[in-house]
Amino acid sequence: TNGLRLWEKITYKDKSNQLWQHLLEKGITDISISLAHMDPDKNRAIMRIPTGQNIKLEHLAYLAQNHTNLRLSCVLHPDGVDSPDKMAEYLDQGLNLGIKKYVFRLPSKFISKYTLSSKYASANSSISLKTDSFRDWLLKKGFHTDYQRKEFDHDLFIMRKEGIEVSID
Repeated sequence: TNGLRLWEKITYKDKSNQLWQHLLEKGITDISISLAHMDPDKNRAIMRIPTGQNIKLEHLAYLAQNHTNLRLSCVLHPDGVDSPDKMAEYLDQGLNLGIKKYVFRLPSKFISKYTLSSKYASANSSISLKTDSFRDWLLKKGFHTDYQRKEFDHDLFIMRKEGIEVSID
């Protein structure tokens, strides 16, 4: 989810609460929120979120520190996080919010014969980021590889350090 509706008041079984409260009451403890950039304007542009809408960082901090096992999912993108240095900035900001789980994803790539022609598909196919460079940076920062798997066009890594988990996919 992009998290936009988590703070929306809804009524469920005659009880009015914010959506995240209803989810917790029903036993949901893990939430993954797509956040392509910590800067609200950049996130809105990358995620194509309508003007005037965006997840608030203080809401993420509240969830992470008080109620849920929160994971941020960040698409690696030239207009956002596209290098280990920018990943470091993202991680620092997220850790300051109390968030301990992250996934950094390459844009979806499909075999060309299955790809429809569009601006989105063209932009995705032009991105040449590799997961190895992000893994190597994390290794230098003291993370260790817990899991690794070869995918059709990249490697998946799950890295850990002192209660922090970073997946690169």
